[in-house]
Amino acid sequence: MLSYTALPRPRITSFSPANGTERTIVTILGENFDAATDIRIGDVSIPFTIDNATQITAEITDDVSTGILYVDTPSGTAASSTTFSVSSPSNTAYDAVADFSSTNNPAGAWSYGYKAALASSLTLFTGSGPAYGSGIVSWSPNSGGACCPMVVRNTTGATQSYLSITQPADLLNLHPGASDEKTTVRWTAPAAGSYRIAGRFQGIDTGGTTTDVHILHNNAEVWANNINGYGAEAAFNLTLSVNAGDVIDFEVGFGSNNAYYNDSTGLAAAITPSANSEVN
Repeated sequence: MLSYTALPRPRITSFSPANGTERTIVTILGENFDAATDIRIGDVSIPFTIDNATQITAEITDDVSTGILYVDTPSGTAASSTTFSVSSPSNTAYDAVADFSSTNNPAGAWSYGYKAALASSLTLFTGSGPAYGSGIVSWSPNSGGACCPMVVRNTTGATQSYLSITQPADLLNLHPGASDEKTTVRWTAPAAGSYRIAGRFQGIDTGGTTTDVHILHNNAEVWANNINGYGAEAAFNLTLSVNAGDVIDFEVGFGSNNAYYNDSTGLAAAITPSANSEVN
């Protein structure tokens, strides 16, 4: 009498992100994926990589519509309990200053925090408040949003002075920490596409700002400069291709003098869809 052992059936426990556009990378978690032969959304097969028995990564193609996600294996098919939603490419423009929130972190596509090193993980700020007067709102690791590191918005509509800082209303203030913690303003891409990233860093401490400034895409540096002096500026204008969930980090460190005193650095950053732009 012949006997056989049935192969275990696959099971999907979750996937992320829950929505996206063409080129979005979807991570599928579950079990018994090691013999997967096809990944589908609805009836459309999509490219995939078996990372291990419990994880698959797949890429959304331009012919996919909203639907259930399936993992096919010789022992059966697993179906997701929710649909993957195909969204239209974003036409929304984002502005680091105008979108700033003093009550939520993250706030929409934006997050505020610091990094121990340039490409390390982001620690979100937890303290917020008007630490430097009415209309001057900040985030930091400290209660009430006090320095440092910190990110500050001037909400008054006019240039304001506090401590040794003169902050125009069109700039955030990013001040690094005493141990060169990189104050970071992060934008998380809501959808895949090509985006123009334009703005400037500017020295706003009358004591003489001396900082290193950076833009990173998924922790890979795409632009860098130095700010040396009150009023000194470094403008940027990039076009980047991103996937949904990618992160763009604007970072400020304490510069070559290895001191965080008088290092308040202004940031203006606008991010706009640029589907027809050349990707740098």
